[in-house]
Amino acid sequence: MDLKGKYECTLDSKGRIMLPAVLKKQMPKESAEEFTVNRGFDGCLVLYPSTKWDDIRADLKRLSDYDEMEREFKRSYLEYAIPVGLDSMSRFLLTQKLLDWAGLKKDVILVGVGEYVEIWD
Repeated sequence: MDLKGKYECTLDSKGRIMLPAVLKKQMPKESAEEFTVNRGFDGCLVLYPSTKWDDIRADLKRLSDYDEMEREFKRSYLEYAIPVGLDSMSRFLLTQKLLDWAGLKKDVILVGVGEYVEIWD
């Protein structure tokens, strides 16, 4: 997967963002309808196509539940992660908790970054 490009989008009053068709076309067919949204590392949100999220889940499973730092990382990383799907208009819904954390109001930017999409205010 090689997601790329910068796309200006609008967050609607219900917290939905329309995934640009050009971004959707860059995804494998099996990854173009279901995603996981999570906090990014730099104040943005991250939209992971399902195949990439499967890889991340596999990496997290390798972390030890017996190591305090690894356990805390898993807990804090997964705390905000939510599965999202596209509706008939290619929109996905963000929770208020994620919107508040990233400071998203109305105008947002989606940036393709290889295997995932960053969502910025």
